[in-house]
Amino acid sequence: LTPFSSFALKSDRLAPVSLNADYVDFNQKAHLGEYKGNIILNQGTSHLRAHSATTTLDEKNQLIKATVIGNKHIQAHFWTTTESNKPPLHAYADKITYYPQKHLVRLTGHARIIQGKDTFHAPIINFNTLSHQINAEKKGQERTKIYIQSGHHQ
Repeated sequence: LTPFSSFALKSDRLAPVSLNADYVDFNQKAHLGEYKGNIILNQGTSHLRAHSATTTLDEKNQLIKATVIGNKHIQAHFWTTTESNKPPLHAYADKITYYPQKHLVRLTGHARIIQGKDTFHAPIINFNTLSHQINAEKKGQERTKIYIQSGHHQ
């Protein structure tokens, strides 16, 4: 379930995972998981908050796809520490879809990535966790907005 896990600190991958939700239905035979209501996931410096989520696993129980969705009051929110000397990276969207085998995170609907004073806003943001490449897609009249603060202060 943890989007950007390959982008987080290496120690996060070894940290225990804590998941809380109002409803969980995991069908190991079908390799599907469904999570609903006030989802709180923590692993090291990586955190996820969402209203609902689904997971699809392969026959070896490796994650193929995870989708997390906010609700009408709050977006799905993921944040992690990418490097110990940088501020946390926050990702917000109406829907976050993670394809770990493709190293792809897709933020859909009022998407934002924020790290310190740097921000990236777009209707749709695709983020490659391996190459750290970000690209944005236009939807309707919404356009991409990027703000880079020169000279980061620690």
